[in-house]
Amino acid sequence: MNTAYSPYGYRRTQPAPITVLGFTGQFLDGVLQCHALGNGRRLYSPCLMRFISPDVLSPFLKGGINAYAYCLNDPVNGLDPTGNWPIFRNGARPVGRLVQRVASLYKSLTEDRGLTNNQYWNMAEEMAHAKAQVKKASTQYRVVTSKSGFEQLDPGLNHKFVFTQEEKFVVFSSRDDPTMPSHGSLAEFSGLGYGTKGLGESVISAGYVFIGDGGKISLNNHSGHFQPPFENLYKLSGFLEGIGVEVNYIRAFGS
Repeated sequence: MNTAYSPYGYRRTQPAPITVLGFTGQFLDGVLQCHALGNGRRLYSPCLMRFISPDVLSPFLKGGINAYAYCLNDPVNGLDPTGNWPIFRNGARPVGRLVQRVASLYKSLTEDRGLTNNQYWNMAEEMAHAKAQVKKASTQYRVVTSKSGFEQLDPGLNHKFVFTQEEKFVVFSSRDDPTMPSHGSLAEFSGLGYGTKGLGESVISAGYVFIGDGGKISLNNHSGHFQPPFENLYKLSGFLEGIGVEVNYIRAFGS
């Protein structure tokens, strides 16, 4: 046997140039000496033992770190969130805020319609359950309008949220997630509609709020009633920035 396999490809057991490294069954470009992995989306150099191009189709919006960011020789202040060009922390926040504002404006001009409650026929029953849960304090309902509103969310509870086109951020909080009222009924509470439509039609984002160590806030897009796309979480950027809250966005499984 004259080959041995490793996480980086394979190599001969006897001394040989590093250029013989590679992956079996993967096409190797003879000019670049790189594998085009992921159906040709990303170049991998077996000699350098790392990717040499960003992952432009990463499911995470800031995925695909640039392998050559270390060449800036400033690992503390330098960063490369997209893998395409380096920026520095003193300029990253203003640029990031500008990008978010432009994206938010573009989406507001091109996507006027809200999300659809795909279980609207259960609204009467769900509203009855929600009102009963809130009345006996098994579920807490609150409208969050400031940073302190997020700080009041108990890390030990489960929190569902709905965000409307009117920029109203409403939350149901409960210790027992399976019996907590639905996102659909939470949307009705947002406008006190108590009917079959209410302000549910104006929902533009929905999901869960997570309070982590040190009060770190994360939001995901998990909602069976509205099934919002992950990108809809970014429609909260203007509201959250306005009240001075920083959050992490998490993609719900399967979205």
